[in-house]
Amino acid sequence: MVRKSFSFRRLLFFTGAFILVALVLSLILFRFGFPRLLGLGQPHTFSTPQAQIHPELMDQMVKHSSYGDVEDLDDLITFTMQRTSENLYPDLYHSYSLHFRELRAAHCLEYSHFFGSAFNSFAGAKGIPFRAIVVRSEEATFAGQRIPLSGFENHDWIMIIPAGSESTGQIAISRGLRFLDPMFYDLFYIAYIEASIH
Repeated sequence: MVRKSFSFRRLLFFTGAFILVALVLSLILFRFGFPRLLGLGQPHTFSTPQAQIHPELMDQMVKHSSYGDVEDLDDLITFTMQRTSENLYPDLYHSYSLHFRELRAAHCLEYSHFFGSAFNSFAGAKGIPFRAIVVRSEEATFAGQRIPLSGFENHDWIMIIPAGSESTGQIAISRGLRFLDPMFYDLFYIAYIEASIH
């Protein structure tokens, strides 16, 4: 009777498989758990996006090959998230500006205003009846604790609302709206943050 031995190759294979499965499960848990750990609390203030995007940059985004495929709200959110990510990169330690001409650093406020202004322009051109509003949450926490980073005393994000309801004095956070974070999308590929809003 020949006895099979547990070879080094098998050990290596099973160890690699275990690490791969653990990594995949960790990424899944992070993707779905992160919004629940992030807390964006009241008071919330609302503003109309104020980014001044250079016309050449807007033209460049409109000429992107996937712009023609934008037909509905979900397509528009995806398209605008991708264009925002292509034109900005996260940096909490830079000079603040809502003027955009080329690839540059941005923090949550700038990400939100860029996304909101671009989204509203595209939505108007495509006849998609939704608008983006910038929301500032004055309480930003992670796992119930204040985030000890400069720039995280509060946090700015996007709320998508039906067109015609954008008078900021009448806006309220309610179920059925879309809550998005363009900066977190760029950092972690997490766009929807409904579970974070308190």
